Amino acid sequence: MELYEMEKAKVVSLIESNSSKVAITTNMWTCGSQTKGFIHVQARHTSQVLCDILLRCLMDLNLERKLSALTVDNCTTNDRMIQLLLDKLDKNDFLMGGKLFHMRCTAHILNLIVKEGLSVISDGVAKIRASVAFWTVTPQRREKIKEISRRLNIPCSKELVLDCITRWNSTYLMISVALEYKNVFYRLHQLEAQYRCLPSESEWELARILSNNLKSFYNVTEVFSGTKYPTSNLFFIHICEIRLSLGSWLTCEHDEVRQMATNMIGKFEKYWKDVNGVLTVATMLDPRYKMKLIEFYFPLLYGDESNIHIERVQMLLKELIKKYEFKAKLSVSGPSAGAFSSSIGESSVVMSHVEEQLSSRYDDFLKVNMVENRKTELESYLSEYVLIIKDKNFDILGWWKINAIQYPLLSTIASDILAIPVSTVAFESAFSTCGRVVSPHRNRLHSQTVEALMCTQSWLNAYTRDNGHTTSSENPTFADEEKVDAEIEECG
Repeated sequence: MELYEMEKAKVVSLIESNSSKVAITTNMWTCGSQTKGFIHVQARHTSQVLCDILLRCLMDLNLERKLSALTVDNCTTNDRMIQLLLDKLDKNDFLMGGKLFHMRCTAHILNLIVKEGLSVISDGVAKIRASVAFWTVTPQRREKIKEISRRLNIPCSKELVLDCITRWNSTYLMISVALEYKNVFYRLHQLEAQYRCLPSESEWELARILSNNLKSFYNVTEVFSGTKYPTSNLFFIHICEIRLSLGSWLTCEHDEVRQMATNMIGKFEKYWKDVNGVLTVATMLDPRYKMKLIEFYFPLLYGDESNIHIERVQMLLKELIKKYEFKAKLSVSGPSAGAFSSSIGESSVVMSHVEEQLSSRYDDFLKVNMVENRKTELESYLSEYVLIIKDKNFDILGWWKINAIQYPLLSTIASDILAIPVSTVAFESAFSTCGRVVSPHRNRLHSQTVEALMCTQSWLNAYTRDNGHTTSSENPTFADEEKVDAEIEECG
């Protein structure tokens, strides 16, 4: 606990000394062996209760005036919680007065979109799921599949895998692998009387089309689920490609596929009708894209109304710049006549009335001109050629750090916007780690102890990574957990 308090003080000090905004994520989790987690939340888990607990955590770390965005799953409780939080805090401390504060988890949205489509062909998917479950339930049946595959000369290197119904990407993997065993299932149906859930030929065909169409979605999900601190500029292009892909499904000859596309587009428009402001601004702040990528995709997405949406994005960034200018209190004033005359002495000639008027007008001209120069920072950035870089490991944060002198205001905005997480996937991995800490043999740990264990381990691991050291496992503090559990059992 002493180590936890010491490391926590370092974190608070780092936050206070850093002028950048901080993006956060939050989620609810229930441990299988107890009802306490990082921060114990008393039932009922209403939006007001969650808001009060989150606000307490923010104030504990002095974060309440440094927030840029809150990334959460898409549920009505989170929607209400965010509104309550904005009402309790000063909106002037947020980006755009809180307009960009609510960041919906892109991975969760994608999951809702695909599940909406899968519901159209649920019967065919259910038969494939039942077939996989039937032939993987025992080792003998698994061997039977391998035997038939060898007889039919089908090189199936992948093993059948049963999906998790709540995770569409696992359903996609199940279908794609099952398609490789299609002829094997036909032969097994002839040999095994108890196997009665063989999909029909039309259902296999729909499954094939579904697998081909969902491959791009699966690849995008992997991008959205990145845990290596992906910056927010990486995702706009994938969202646009998803929408264009769904549009192409509408021309499919199969009624079911067209219905799938209609349902999925409806769900897409519900959450991404106006592409999220954070993602579009982040794209503009990518020197490889700037406005060019938006100008390329918006006509494809919005047709004749594309100019309206393009102008809206430009205005959003301009408004952001004004807010940052105001907060930074940038003030540039021209040299005054008094400053020069005061050094001339008693022998100076008294200014004529004409000269005084000219001096006043000239001062006003300089002030306006300096303000206009500051406003052209965005224009200067957008007018330059985009960078032609194909390297997937392009360090955009490093680029803005190098160019901070040329674009001081934009670099400040970039440091805040690009750091906003677009999904909660990486964050949820912490709960998986907590499941190993709060094991059945440690199910009486106090919630504050769990918090101290998890946070201290994370901070120390980050220190190890930053200093170039390697760890023997993802969670070295609990690497010997099985050994410890065995010792606990042995000791009764």
